[in-house]
Amino acid sequence: MSTLQTIGQGFLSWWGRELRGCLPTRVATVLFGTTDTLELALSGNDVAVGLRGADGLRPLGHVEYDPEDPRAATAGLRNLLGRRTMRRVTLRLPRARALETEVDLPVEAADNLHEALAFELDAFTPFPAGEAAFDYAVTDSDADLERLRVRLLVARREDVTEAMQRARSLELRPDRVTGPADSDSAPDGFNLLAEAERPHPSRIVPRATAALTMTALALAAVTLVMWIDRQTDEIARLDARATALRTEAGAANALRDRAERLAALATEVATRKQREPMTIAVLDELSRVLPETDWLTGWSIRDDRLELSGYSADPSAMLRRVEGSDLLDGARFTSPLTMDRQQGKERFSLEATVVAAPVSQ
Repeated sequence: MSTLQTIGQGFLSWWGRELRGCLPTRVATVLFGTTDTLELALSGNDVAVGLRGADGLRPLGHVEYDPEDPRAATAGLRNLLGRRTMRRVTLRLPRARALETEVDLPVEAADNLHEALAFELDAFTPFPAGEAAFDYAVTDSDADLERLRVRLLVARREDVTEAMQRARSLELRPDRVTGPADSDSAPDGFNLLAEAERPHPSRIVPRATAALTMTALALAAVTLVMWIDRQTDEIARLDARATALRTEAGAANALRDRAERLAALATEVATRKQREPMTIAVLDELSRVLPETDWLTGWSIRDDRLELSGYSADPSAMLRRVEGSDLLDGARFTSPLTMDRQQGKERFSLEATVVAAPVSQ
């Protein structure tokens, strides 16, 4: 069951990403929520609001928090977020309320590092262990000196609780409380929330995934059986028809009519081949007009419409070369050009009309 559940979750995750990619950005955000993390930086009654994504932190603005009437701050936050649905929320304590430091411990402490830090917390920080919330990360290990280098973030538990209460009054459920950001592009990984206070995914989703997977497999099996049954009936029907044709005196006339239809079809195909350029001609023309520094990632021909996509060092020059072709007309970009930093080229999508070749004499 766990294997089926994993397969089902993977399929639904892939299907969700593909569906999201097909939808307009606003619609996808409403249905699926944004993939960014909402960050609230607390400083007294001021709350700095920003969205952290793959490109770093994007500030949205500030709201003023009044403990006596948080509704105004809630309305201001909704105004900044617009229609975004936030699935991840991070609270950042002010620098005066969070202490970040590095400590050295014996390498033997690695097996029970959390307990060792809690026991020695009052020696490293001004916070007693019973009144502090902390998180840590091992930054270095020296086997020769048998020492561990640990980075530690500590805050008063009372400050963490107060920050969580403030977030809940803003109708938010944070999944992380941490210290101030050292930069806008490199978020830390600390979380001062205890494990029991962190949101956990519902068990309903895995169970629903397993149920949907089993249902999909059952439907696939039924569909396969029905398809085999239809194919069996079709084979029997064709066999009976073949037997009837062999016994009918008019079988020769039917074959002659079919031969005439095939001849007409062959004539039509030959005429169309004379009127329209063959695929090999289009490919040959593209290899001639496209610069050697450019390459295609996809192409298709539907009727007289050619669609191309790929990477180009100079898309404008490439477009002029395509427009200068005798075989292609009306070339234009169908989407904005985007720079691919890994390839060092611009990604393009282009379409053009394939001009009919002259009929041979």
